[in-house]
Amino acid sequence: NATGSFTMAAATSLSLGLVTSATAVSFPIAFTTANCNLNLTSTVIYQSNGVQVISTVPKYGNLTVNTNTSAATKTLSSSPMNISGNLTLTTGSGVLTVNAATAIVNVTGNYSGSGNLSFTSGTLNLAGNNTSTGTFTAGTGLVNYNGSSAQIIRGTTYYNLTYGGTGTGTPAAAIVVNNNLVVSSGTFAPAGQNLTVTGTTSI
Repeated sequence: NATGSFTMAAATSLSLGLVTSATAVSFPIAFTTANCNLNLTSTVIYQSNGVQVISTVPKYGNLTVNTNTSAATKTLSSSPMNISGNLTLTTGSGVLTVNAATAIVNVTGNYSGSGNLSFTSGTLNLAGNNTSTGTFTAGTGLVNYNGSSAQIIRGTTYYNLTYGGTGTGTPAAAIVVNNNLVVSSGTFAPAGQNLTVTGTTSI
């Protein structure tokens, strides 16, 4: 709440919902961002087997979203969503959807897992590696790799793709960019992988 605090210590976890139930369990409500203190190594897990809203109030340590067996959508409560550690989407027929033009997801760590992620629009800023294997639907969104060290860039289809890191960004497989590719800093090194850009390329 506005005066109380919500704290998660190092290596602790909070599971919201059951993988066997469609009941949509929410992150504890009424706390402000300033009063949420989630340790970098803590993990919040959203795992209801159905529609679920991912709170953007706390700055997460690690965030895991189980897209589960139900073909249901999990959406962000607002924007931005900030993750100090890693984002993991675990396997399932559901999908985590980022569906607002102004939506921003900031991930300081890595993005991994076999769960599905869909953008209608919005921005994913990723400072770590992208080793995810789930279905990625680019919509008209932007993925911006902005790490301070070498990054693995997932080989997939993007709408807008920016490499703005200070190290070297290396695609793990072929990349298709359906709109624009921007390399604003660092080194973008396709390293023998096919790169197809439909729009403009700015380096």
